[in-house]
Amino acid sequence: MGSKNGPNEGRIKNFKYSGTVTERMVVVWGANDDTVKPPTAANEVMVGVVFAFDSDQGTCDVVMEGNTEVVAGAPITVGAYVVINGTAGKVKTAAEAGGAVNYLCGQTTMTAGADGDIITMELVRSPYQSA
Repeated sequence: MGSKNGPNEGRIKNFKYSGTVTERMVVVWGANDDTVKPPTAANEVMVGVVFAFDSDQGTCDVVMEGNTEVVAGAPITVGAYVVINGTAGKVKTAAEAGGAVNYLCGQTTMTAGADGDIITMELVRSPYQSA
């Protein structure tokens, strides 16, 4: 896979993928230990963020720690903790209602003004439960 310029500073691992993946998509565990896939629900545990993919080989490079680019699913302020936003592999501000449990993906290092904005975040993995 080709190298790209970007803020990716952390560990990158190559995985097989199932489903349709895109660059900057948050991915979750697939059916096997060496497979990732797009999320199917908002409260899944993140593996990392797709940095690059090879559709001919069915593999993708996933940033597993450090700083990386992601796609916002809504407006987000800088410094906000974020979670998976639905099934598109985007992120949203962590603000679950009524004691719901979710899993943090990261902390933003830039502001997103709208759905679809590309922002950077520091990857964070942790359970999150609202008050």
